[in-house]
Amino acid sequence: MRFIDARTVAFKRFAAPPEHFTQLTVDAVHSRVNDVPTVALPGGTLIPILQIVGEQWVAINPDVPGEAVNPVPPSGLTAREVFVADGPTVLQLTDFRRGDTSFLPPFFSARDQRAYFTASADPLGSNPSHDCQIFSMEPVTRELRQVTFFHEGGDHAAACIGAPHGCRIDFNLSAPFAQNAVAGTIYFLSECDPLGFNANGNQLFAIQPDGTGLQQVTDARGLVRGADRTVEVEVVEQLWAYAPPR
Repeated sequence: MRFIDARTVAFKRFAAPPEHFTQLTVDAVHSRVNDVPTVALPGGTLIPILQIVGEQWVAINPDVPGEAVNPVPPSGLTAREVFVADGPTVLQLTDFRRGDTSFLPPFFSARDQRAYFTASADPLGSNPSHDCQIFSMEPVTRELRQVTFFHEGGDHAAACIGAPHGCRIDFNLSAPFAQNAVAGTIYFLSECDPLGFNANGNQLFAIQPDGTGLQQVTDARGLVRGADRTVEVEVVEQLWAYAPPR
């Protein structure tokens, strides 16, 4: 749930089937609830009405009609795509038709003017193993970049959901802390082991928007089995905060 303009709140709700979400908005003043249109109707045409868009984009990740190309048994997954909204204007950014695209919410960077999201798709030909990766896109030009290049081995059906389908990547659930607005550093939680120091855990990583400077920030022990058959788990939660540099 988040504000997409001064008085409109966007939120999700469960619908049938149970794993399906719908995206709605509510007017905070008049309490009017509206569905968010997410897919263009067949035979759609361009309406030449010019307007300024994108002043305060918000990235969202609704389900869309149709089965995903990578359904996960036994329940399957509907397709999910990334959109941006600036109040009345909604733009669809991705058309991957995969169920694990941006499995947790994406975010829009006011600093970079780009939407950041996770996906196991291979739109640029640089993710043939369908690992979970971070991508970014400029909403108006639709210029797409792949930020991470993780290779955990194998072809993962829905890596951004996590084990046993692959290693997922999650942004902070408190969206403002996903990126340092001053330095531009992007922080994310992952089960992946790109640097060889996260064989059995869930760590916080940091990376620059252009894909450079990847660092593992935490060193949680993960799951540890004792000789007496005890089990200890030390993991990093999906909420964090930091003090930006001055």
